[in-house]
Amino acid sequence: MKALARAASNAGGKTTAELIEQRQVMPATTSYPVLDDAASVRRVLSETIGKVGDHLMRPAIANSIFYGVSVAIRLAELELDARLARLERLMARHSR
Repeated sequence: MKALARAASNAGGKTTAELIEQRQVMPATTSYPVLDDAASVRRVLSETIGKVGDHLMRPAIANSIFYGVSVAIRLAELELDARLARLERLMARHSR
């Protein structure tokens, strides 16, 4: 693997370390956020905005994170819709 990275670098490509330094990829040690509740979503958004503002993260990476958060929120909305529909069916059965 190191030989492949060296060959890519020699051919004008960039090594993973160079990409990390240029903030084009996240380090392998990056922890992934948990988006279980509103507070954790707010924290991820706040930390991401702060990292962009401090020039620790490229805006393109932040945009990917924001997109992932929006997908997670939409998934939660779909889960809530399903729960609400189930409750409405139960209420309709019991009101007869």
